[in-house]
Order: sequence, then C-alpha cells, then structure tokens
Amino acid sequence: MKKGQPLFQLDRRPYEFKVAQLEAQLAEAKQNVLVLRANVELAKQKVERGKTGVGYEKYMQRIFDTLASQGSYRTDVVEQMRTHVGSASAIEGEALAELERAQLQYGAQIDGVNTTVANIEAQLKLARYYLEKIPRWSLPKPAASSISRSAPAWCPASSASEGSPLFW
Repeated sequence: MKKGQPLFQLDRRPYEFKVAQLEAQLAEAKQNVLVLRANVELAKQKVERGKTGVGYEKYMQRIFDTLASQGSYRTDVVEQMRTHVGSASAIEGEALAELERAQLQYGAQIDGVNTTVANIEAQLKLARYYLEKIPRWSLPKPAASSISRSAPAWCPASSASEGSPLFW
C-alpha cells in the first residue's frame, strides 16, 4: 500500500438496497390503503343489499301469512318463508360484521396516517439516515510513522528483547 491510499471503503449498496426495498413497501402500503377504503364501500353495499333482502323476505312472509290464514297455502310453505327471513337476517348480520372489520382496518391510523404506512415511513427514514452517514469517500491510510509495533513505555513488554516471551 502507498501513503494516502485508502485502507478500506464502506459499501453503500446494502443501505441503498434497503432504502429501495422500503420505498417499494411504502408504495405498496399506500396502495393498500386505497384497497381498504374500497373494502369499506363494498361492505356498505353488502349491508344495503342485506337490508333489502330482509325487507323483501319479510314482505313475502306477510303475504304468505295472509294467504295461509285464508287457507290458500299450506302451513309448511309459510314456515319455509319464515326460514327465508332468518337466512336473509343472517346475511345482513354477516354484511354488518364485514363492514365493521373493513372500517377497523381502514381506520387504523396514527395522526391520520395508516399504521402500516407510518411504520414503513419510519423505517425508511431510519434507512435513509444511515445511508446519509456512510461517506462517499474512503479513509486515507495513516502515515507509516504513526503505526508502531513497539509497546508503550508504561508496558512491561517495552523493556523486553526480541526472543523473550513478552516481545511484541
């Protein structure tokens, strides 16, 4: 090695790769927020469809109850209509649960930012910080006079001669 030649150079690539990876994850997380919002809207539509279904089945049950009281329908058909109302109510309940889950997922926020997005943004900020701290230059080799193999004066080995067990 020659005087002034770098001893080593820190490799920035792993840090650059980490920053690129986190930038991609951040873009994906921001896209997922849009998907979560769409899931809320979809769940709202399912709830409305469930309410409509319950209303229709109850309407049909009233008609069949009236017809059965007049003797126009058998009671087993009327019971079947009651089962349809129960099924429609269950579908509506499921839609309400889906809506609640979608709202919780979309609403998970810290200071108005989705928690996943906030987490990745924090990781990206840290990765960029570390990347900025790695110099683009390398450290020069110290002058030959600053490197010594001799022991300091206070060390017992400083008085040792070559061949002795304390010699460095």
